[in-house]
Amino acid sequence: MPFGWRDRGNMQRLKGPALVRRLRRGRIRDRIGAALALGERGEPQALEALRGVLGDPVPGVRRAATLGLGHAGLAEDARLLGKALEQERTVTVATALAVAGVRCGTGVVQARERLVARIGGRGAGARGANGRT
Repeated sequence: MPFGWRDRGNMQRLKGPALVRRLRRGRIRDRIGAALALGERGEPQALEALRGVLGDPVPGVRRAATLGLGHAGLAEDARLLGKALEQERTVTVATALAVAGVRCGTGVVQARERLVARIGGRGAGARGANGRT
């Protein structure tokens, strides 16, 4: 079971503002669970909170936020996800960003090119979720 999925059920019982607070501060596991729960809700306030953590220092939080934005699939998020992909150094998050970008309207070829440019040379600074190259 992926990290954070177990806590998602507990997070879904919280109201929107409580989830947003949990997303911004707290244990990493709780923050990931909050991001996943907010992504499933798809409410405008939830999506805005997810956009705000795309630059979070924790890869798992960034990935969960990316999954939520991809789940919503709004065209307005395609450019934001593309910019985040250009800066992402963690392979699993970069892959999630590319997939979410496609769901939001970025062309498959464009998303593939961005992903390959970002992680194509794994030895060039790209890291996996465990921090290894």
